[in-house]
Amino acid sequence: NRIRVTASGLARGCLFADESLDLKPLLADDDEAGLTAALRAIVTGKPDRHSLDVAEEHTPFAMSSIGG
Repeated sequence: NRIRVTASGLARGCLFADESLDLKPLLADDDEAGLTAALRAIVTGKPDRHSLDVAEEHTPFAMSSIGG
């Protein structure tokens, strides 16, 4: 039920997602409609649950690098 935003301005629908969306251009342009559409797309594209329990390999990472 969360959207994660990294310190560098990348938004992720899941803490463990490989995909991210750079929000900086939308914020810099003060594009409220574009930002709303982007955040809605992230929310609607969120997985029902993470896949750590089924993943055979998981690359460790620093939680601080993804806003966790």
